[in-house]
Amino acid sequence: MAPNSELTTGLNEPQERAVRHPGGPLLVLAGAGSGKTRVLTSRIAWLISGQQVRPEEIVAFTFTNKAAAEMRERIAALVGSTQGMWVGTFHSTGVRILRRFGPEIGIPRNFSIYDYDDQVSVVKEILREMGLGADREATPKKILGRISDAKEAGVSPEELAREARGPLDRRAGQVYGLYEAALARASALDFDDLIVRTLALLRQRPDIEESLSRRFRHVLVDEYQDTNTAQVELVRRLGGVHRNIFVVGDDDQSIYGWRGADPTNILRFEQAFPDAQVVRLEQNYRSTMTILKAANAVIRHNRNRKGKELWSEREPGTLIEWVETADEEAEAELVRGRIARGIEAGLTTGDFAVLYRTNAQSRALEGALRRSGTPYQLVGGVAFYQRREVKDLLAFLRLLLHPEDDLAFRRICNVPPRGMGATFLEKLDQAARETGLPLQSALFQWADEGRLTGARNAGALQLVHLLRDLRKLTGEDITLVAEELIERLEYRKYLAQSEPDTAEERVANVNEFVGGAAAFALRAEDPSLEGFLAEAALIADVDRMAEGGERVTLMTAHAAKGLEFPVVFVVGLEEGLFPLTSFSTEPSHLEEERRLFYVALTRAEDQLVLTSTRFRRRYDLSGASMPSRFLAEIPGELLRGAPAPSRGTLPTERPRLQSAAPPAAAEPAGTSWVGRFLNHAQFGPGRVVEQEGKGSQAKLTVEFAGGVRRKILARYVEEDF
Repeated sequence: MAPNSELTTGLNEPQERAVRHPGGPLLVLAGAGSGKTRVLTSRIAWLISGQQVRPEEIVAFTFTNKAAAEMRERIAALVGSTQGMWVGTFHSTGVRILRRFGPEIGIPRNFSIYDYDDQVSVVKEILREMGLGADREATPKKILGRISDAKEAGVSPEELAREARGPLDRRAGQVYGLYEAALARASALDFDDLIVRTLALLRQRPDIEESLSRRFRHVLVDEYQDTNTAQVELVRRLGGVHRNIFVVGDDDQSIYGWRGADPTNILRFEQAFPDAQVVRLEQNYRSTMTILKAANAVIRHNRNRKGKELWSEREPGTLIEWVETADEEAEAELVRGRIARGIEAGLTTGDFAVLYRTNAQSRALEGALRRSGTPYQLVGGVAFYQRREVKDLLAFLRLLLHPEDDLAFRRICNVPPRGMGATFLEKLDQAARETGLPLQSALFQWADEGRLTGARNAGALQLVHLLRDLRKLTGEDITLVAEELIERLEYRKYLAQSEPDTAEERVANVNEFVGGAAAFALRAEDPSLEGFLAEAALIADVDRMAEGGERVTLMTAHAAKGLEFPVVFVVGLEEGLFPLTSFSTEPSHLEEERRLFYVALTRAEDQLVLTSTRFRRRYDLSGASMPSRFLAEIPGELLRGAPAPSRGTLPTERPRLQSAAPPAAAEPAGTSWVGRFLNHAQFGPGRVVEQEGKGSQAKLTVEFAGGVRRKILARYVEEDF
């Protein structure tokens, strides 16, 4: 066991003050890179080593099992054994309490735990038994979300049904009671129950609550900004006797509101515990002062925060670089080139991270890195060409070139559903074996012999016509083939109807697939269907290629929380993308988007590169972009490659730092408005995407956030913008 004095060696003054806190509620407001994990583990070690607190008198909450395991290892290295200490997630702690005391309120000790997929299956089965078909307004996942909200709020099935305000609530009210009964029959609890039922136990049995609260002399919580209402109540009840509640968090890094986290928990900590003390950890041990100044300037635009200023003893470092490229392909090439330059200067591939707002953005980046042989890893998402909807489309295209590809045929024969289920495929497989033909050829033979007649085989006959028609296009432009396939399949409609909960993301991936095909056709030496499929196959094989070595990390900004890298690229900084359109209208949502950007900035240790595009390719080959409002919130003196933007607005014109223009004709420089940025008093920042006429009489079409377009006469620009 380390001597007590050694436990605080190397800590700065606020860190040591937090570790040595004498008792009572304490909020450690820990900025990014300020050493919060060390403070938390040192606090526990200090309690055990110097304050005669036994390990079994401590309960510590984390948000992941990995974080819990790392915490135990660090504490054990400082004080030896952690046997008896409760360190785990909120859910795992709930399981421990319910295994021991659950029978007191009718919960079997050996209950099983249903994960999310199990829960969805239960709801689907209930809907089937009720004779209720698919409903886009009340899908199984949406129903589960409403039931989860009701459970956390303490709303019973009867109350939800009685107070229903809309189709989703009414359907959830119908299902809720049946869902609970189904779980009870199976002696099962879902994830919500692990905390909700624990709270019910403590409310119904004050003696058990007091016993646990007396046992746990100290309650500690990591990532307090990510807690929800039920989790905070559990903390309060377990810490009710001794009131030694020690929480660590950062309101500026609260980015999980979409999954139930309530940032007001950390903002109102002092209201919940009037005698609470607050310690701010503002010294950052990760980033240069230039990066920290930018992050501080951005986050100051949020009103709902406690306030702090990150600082570092490090040198200012290099300026932040902002580059605007022509499109997402040029953006990906820029990133690839900068990585190559960094490696030549002595960095390793593992020193680089590329952060983006949505998983669909990985496609162009993956392609550029794979073509250059740069190993990478995709974190927090499925590689673009391995996503189900993308693999479906690739399988169709493979089948056009390779009729003998039975694996591809099996994948697509019933996508979308066309009556070619297991029984049909079994018979077709038998016929193929008897004739020695591939499955597709056997199906074509059935069609030619007139065996695909009647309504029962209509879908199979349609597939035959589709494949034969598309095969005639295999020598055409790959973009045409891909779009024709998607249109003939009505694939976007199929995704919207079959999986409405995830349809938006899946349709975005389909659109990105077509955009990728278009980019390939313009870029490749062999712009054929076969060349496109070969490139896609190599990209899909990237994991095996990258095993055992350092890799560039590609991930969403959400997935990057808690990580750090010497060099960070934050790409796609455009209105409607970052901030995401659906989150940019409500002030609270915009503030969360800004916190997410703050998290992205503070992942960088030494170098930070920000990129946006003038044009982001969509499936319809249109999509003029405008820079994110967040770029305008970074002081101009911290940026290289861009003029200093005025705070809160966008400059009227951005530099063209990459030469290639998007696929839209522009008039000679000095005579065209196309591509210029304007800031409208009502609609906000916009980009001129079309121009009719010249001079002051020209009619300008301006695209604003969310794709809204307005026509404005050029002569009014100076007055209205």
